[in-house]
Amino acid sequence: MAEHAGRDHGLRVPRDPLVVCVSADPDYATAGPPVTMLGLCPERVGTEAVGLLIAVINSRGGVDRHRLVQPVPPPRRSTRRPVPRRRTTP
Repeated sequence: MAEHAGRDHGLRVPRDPLVVCVSADPDYATAGPPVTMLGLCPERVGTEAVGLLIAVINSRGGVDRHRLVQPVPPPRRSTRRPVPRRRTTP
């Protein structure tokens, strides 16, 4: 995917571009290189949705209907630049 597209243009992930995606697909963790993902957090979104529905039903109005579920990206190699090696003199 991103690595192959970058390679066509002479780029290497993560040396040149850093790559992050938004997905619930666990295969990104085993991609080459492993890709940092902003997960969709379906369990947390579901919990917020049910809580909002209950609040709307119980109050019949005046409920703030905006909810934010903050994604927590697990950093993987696609967003870690290689650390330059120090040259040692003998």
